[in-house]
Amino acid sequence: MNSKKDWKGMFMTDYNLDEGAVLSEVKRYALYQGKERGQLFIDVYRTIAGPEKEKYLAMPNLIFAVTKREFITAGETEDEALRKCLDLVKGVPPEDIH
Repeated sequence: MNSKKDWKGMFMTDYNLDEGAVLSEVKRYALYQGKERGQLFIDVYRTIAGPEKEKYLAMPNLIFAVTKREFITAGETEDEALRKCLDLVKGVPPEDIH
């Protein structure tokens, strides 16, 4: 039985998850890059329950395309993960991110 507490102070076993499953909260940011480059979304995932390697992950997202692994960033806070992701995507055309 896993007695580790999650970010809300609940025990991991309080969630009805399959073994190894991860429950995350997702927040989406929109980065408008001008008329020619359009809009890029960045999703920030906060691990709520399950085995966690990273507390937060930030990932560029064009909705229908899969992000290349090198553009997915991690951090101890949402802000840190987001800032790392913004640093990576700065000046990179969206088609090169996916």
